[in-house]
Amino acid sequence: VLALTTGGGGYRSLGDTVNSTIYLLLLFVVPVLFRTPVDLRHMLKILVVLFIPAVLYMLVHHFKQGVFDWEMEYLKSGLTIEIRQLSERTFRPFGTMNSAANASMVFAGIWALCLSGMWRQPDRQGRTSPFAIRWLLLPLLALAMYATYSRTGWVFAVVAVLAAPMIKHRSLTLAGYTLAISAFVIIVLASPYLLRHKILNEISEDFYNEKRTNEWAQATNISTLNDRLEGFESLLKEPRAWTPLGLRLSSHTESSVRNTVSTHDVLTDMLLNYGYVTMLAAGIFIIRQLWKLHSFVFREREPLARAIGATCLALGLAIASGATTNGAQFSTYPVNFYIWFNFAIVGSLLMYAKERDVRDAPEAAAAETPPWMRSNMRVAPARQGPLPVPAHAKA
Repeated sequence: VLALTTGGGGYRSLGDTVNSTIYLLLLFVVPVLFRTPVDLRHMLKILVVLFIPAVLYMLVHHFKQGVFDWEMEYLKSGLTIEIRQLSERTFRPFGTMNSAANASMVFAGIWALCLSGMWRQPDRQGRTSPFAIRWLLLPLLALAMYATYSRTGWVFAVVAVLAAPMIKHRSLTLAGYTLAISAFVIIVLASPYLLRHKILNEISEDFYNEKRTNEWAQATNISTLNDRLEGFESLLKEPRAWTPLGLRLSSHTESSVRNTVSTHDVLTDMLLNYGYVTMLAAGIFIIRQLWKLHSFVFREREPLARAIGATCLALGLAIASGATTNGAQFSTYPVNFYIWFNFAIVGSLLMYAKERDVRDAPEAAAAETPPWMRSNMRVAPARQGPLPVPAHAKA
């Protein structure tokens, strides 16, 4: 249904829609496989370790100052949009990922996990998990993020680290949401002014004049955000973009509207495809679910569960916010995977807290098990006792 209402149509729209939504299944899979804070922390530790080769390979690209010949042949083949890297001032390596921007976002998430306070929080038995190797990984991850020259990952790595302790408190959470939404509205309303006077271009030029190197220019060039500002400006100047159920179900000529509206961000693209009524309904649903996750973090009494919940909720929100400025990341692995993966972890902790409260209640022994509780998972059948010795063996 979503594919049929998008602008492109056909199998490509179907593929993009599947890539954007398939990892929603993680919201159901993760709570089944990882059921306790200890399991989740152990799984996150393994996740960090698994990304060490990816970090090291990115550093190989960085110090080599380029990619290997076989990788360059792939770029020149035209099979990837990253052929655009050949026209950049400085080549942005992408390591084992499919783009430098995606690599920056993934490394940002791993960097925030390493800085999380969940490693020193005790579980119900009082045990902690120091995970000392994370301190060695922090500078390597920072250098790997820098090697991508992708500023989105840098910004949201810091946002995730700062948001994690704030999410534990109701007042700070509301203040953070108010600040973020206000900043977004101000940018949308100021987009015509920023574009008319080329403010971002002037700021980028001032940064460039400080060092005048290609690397510095690539790292500090914020004028690329003008593409997003053009989309916001179009929403203010083109009333035909605001349809109840999308351009396909409106009286406007779809091609004429799309030719006048720039779509370089998720929100503008969704408004054209699905309309403001659909977005409003989806927004209400998302806000309700986010409030449930936030309420769990506010009320949780176990330090480990609360720390993991705050960290993963902050990571999910930060990566999703970064992906809104780059709509392709919602349909590109591994960024789309980690968005829903972090929310699924918080959902698993929410179910764990509910089940724990039911089991710890005084009347739990006599009461029947609620139907919503997860059943005990049996990975393998019970081990049998020793088999009898065959008759021929006795002989």
